[in-house]
Amino acid sequence: MKNLRIGVMPAVAAIVLASCSNEADNPVNPEPPAEPVENVKSRVEAFVAENATTSFVYDDEGRISLVEISSSDYDGSSFIRASYTYPEDRDEIGLRYTTYTGSPVGENGTLSNYRTWDEVLTIEDGLIAYCEGVCDVREPNSTLNAKYRIEYSYDSERRLTTAKHYQWTRNYGDYDMDHPWIWYERFVWEKGNMIRHEDEAGGSSPKYIYNYIYNAWPAVDNIGPLVCGMFDAAHSPLHSAGYFGKASANLVSKINTINDLSVNGIKEFGYLFDDRGRIKSYRETYYSPNRYTSYIWRVDWKELSAT
Repeated sequence: MKNLRIGVMPAVAAIVLASCSNEADNPVNPEPPAEPVENVKSRVEAFVAENATTSFVYDDEGRISLVEISSSDYDGSSFIRASYTYPEDRDEIGLRYTTYTGSPVGENGTLSNYRTWDEVLTIEDGLIAYCEGVCDVREPNSTLNAKYRIEYSYDSERRLTTAKHYQWTRNYGDYDMDHPWIWYERFVWEKGNMIRHEDEAGGSSPKYIYNYIYNAWPAVDNIGPLVCGMFDAAHSPLHSAGYFGKASANLVSKINTINDLSVNGIKEFGYLFDDRGRIKSYRETYYSPNRYTSYIWRVDWKELSAT
C-alpha cells in the first residue's frame, strides 16, 4: 500500500538549493533592530531563493486563498498549487492541492508525475478537528486513488498534540473502508515551543523524528521556517493562521532529524530583520553525513488594507 501523504507533500522550506552569498544576504542571527510587531496589516507575500519561489495570495478578509511553489534543481523540477475556499456559514475550509514533479516530458514539457488532493477541513471551536479527502496519483509506472482522513487532537493550551491518519484504497472497484491503514504523528511541547515531532509515516513506530532548538526571539510572524518544516505545503499556511492551534513562541535555530535508516541531518537557521522586526531573509544550512547545503530565502511582505 502506498502512503499518499509522506514524501510527496514537501514543506515550503525544504527545497534544497545552492545559492551565492554576500554580506548583505548572509543572515547570521543579528539582533532585530526593533521589537517584533503584530503584523495585522501585512502578510508574507513570497519566499524567494535562487531556483525556487513560494508565493502567497490572500482574499479580501486576509485569509490565505492560494499558494504556489516552483523549484528546479539537479533532481528535476516541481510545481505545487494549493487553493483554499471558505464557504459562508460553514465551519470548514475547502482545499484543492496539486503537485507536479520530475523531468519535463512530451512536446509541451509537462512534468512526468502529478498528484491531486481534494480535501475538506472541518473546524470545531476555531481549530481543525479533522480533514477528509481523496487523492489521485498519476505517475508513469503507478496510478492510485485513495480516500483519507486525519483527526487532530489538542491540549488544554490549544496546542496540537497528535494527528491520526487513516487511508483507504480501492478493492475490486470500491474503497475498502473496513480495513484502513492507520498511523500517527505526535508533537511534544515545552515552554511554549514544539520541541519534538514524531512521524510514523505509515508504520507503527516513529520513522522520522525532528528535534527543535530555539533562540530567544519571539516568533510573532507565524509564517516562518518552523511552520513550513512542521506541516506539508498545503497545511502550513492554515497553521500560520491559527487553525491548527498555537504556534511555537520563539524562532527556531536548529532542527535535528533522525529517520529509520539512522541517517541524521542537522538544519540551522540564521535571520536578518527589517526595521519593523519582521524577518527580511533567512539562511538554511543543512548538514548530513554525505551532504552540506546552504541557501538563502528572501521574505517579501504585502501590506493589507485595513478592514
